[in-house]
Amino acid sequence: MNGDLNGEITRGTAESRDGTSIGWEQVGTGAPLLVLHGGCRAAEHYRAMAAALAQTNTVVLMDRRGRGNTPAPASSDIETIVDDVACVLAATGATAVFGHSAGALFALESAIRYHVDSLILYEPPLPNDTGIPKGWMSAFERDVAKGRTARAMLRMASGLEMGPPKWIPTGFLAFGAWISGMTRGANGAEILGLLRTLPPEIAAAESCFASAYSNVGARTLLIRGSDSPRYLRDAVDLLRQTIPDSTVLELDGQAHNAPDMTAPEAVAGGIRHFLTDRRPLIDTESPCSGIHA
Repeated sequence: MNGDLNGEITRGTAESRDGTSIGWEQVGTGAPLLVLHGGCRAAEHYRAMAAALAQTNTVVLMDRRGRGNTPAPASSDIETIVDDVACVLAATGATAVFGHSAGALFALESAIRYHVDSLILYEPPLPNDTGIPKGWMSAFERDVAKGRTARAMLRMASGLEMGPPKWIPTGFLAFGAWISGMTRGANGAEILGLLRTLPPEIAAAESCFASAYSNVGARTLLIRGSDSPRYLRDAVDLLRQTIPDSTVLELDGQAHNAPDMTAPEAVAGGIRHFLTDRRPLIDTESPCSGIHA
């Protein structure tokens, strides 16, 4: 995705409370928007979405620990993760935050501790409230420990009920062949590193409870895909009932990886509309179709 930003990326770092250097890359002009990536993802995977927002916002793509711009080991401590977010908020002046998956949950945790005006959350998991499948994790961790990258990815996709994306040829065998191909060589080593960050971040998520988010003061947009797993869709419903000033936007025909894989421009359209127009999100020209308030 490097070409999406035409060489316009700049980078920065800030020091977290424990002295760890937290890195990010950014693009665009305008009010800063902090982007917190999902599990097993990194800042670079959101460049297409950032490019679509670059004319209206300075998009700050933070790397959580264990990724390229922040090489320190991933943390399972929610306070450490939130401290990392806080130092980037302070350094960039961002008061708007977009989070995807685990990043959305960590955005929520940050919003109840620090000043955030606008929150956009794509399918945050709520392990303690709506559940998350975990029967696959022990075998996944064994595969990761033995360097069996493709097998670990397949186990994770199946275990989390995310299966083959629509842009993979039909059938799990084709999905497996595609994963095997992408996990060879240097790319495979990078993916294995990302897989290692997942267990500690799931552990961090298990310290979070939906009831805490009744204190969120930020205007909040909750986004989900119509084809996403039930436990994630249920989490969005629960948060809509919990967060005082919140709205739900549903992307027809999309699933969990719309922001980073299948529909980054559509997600960017919903973000832009939310940040620049305070009317209800009902716009027939928006790339985001199903709207629920």
